[in-house]
Amino acid sequence: MNEISKWVLSICGVIILGVLIDAVLPDGGTRKFIKGVFAVILLYVIISPLPGFFKSGFGFKFDPGDIPIEGGLVETTYKQKVRLLERSTEEKLAGLGFSGVNVGIYVDKYDENMKILGVSCNIFSLDDSKKSKIKEIAAIVAEFLNINEGSVTVYG
Repeated sequence: MNEISKWVLSICGVIILGVLIDAVLPDGGTRKFIKGVFAVILLYVIISPLPGFFKSGFGFKFDPGDIPIEGGLVETTYKQKVRLLERSTEEKLAGLGFSGVNVGIYVDKYDENMKILGVSCNIFSLDDSKKSKIKEIAAIVAEFLNINEGSVTVYG
């Protein structure tokens, strides 16, 4: 049994003993005296282990290894993060006059920081006058996502 459960059991034991003695004792001065003594004993039982807890560096330890992580939840979270990043990149391009570019971002889902492996930009729905600015689109995307321009593929 750990220390806290022993402590709680001793408090419960003193309370139960006090209730039993209270039921047996007659009214009068002796009853008040014995109730006072039990109150002091109960107070001692409650307070006595506290200095030991603070001296020993009482703390709560949590081992996350005991909790299984559901793969579907992690996969869904990654997909949502990637889609949010794709939308923000599309909005950045639209704000610079390249409205209609579809961005696809490919990440290493096993990396905690979601390392971007590559980006594809589909410019099929762009005006013909803007389709010639492939290098500019790749540079904007690379700068926005803070990746190498060689990782950006523009097609369409």
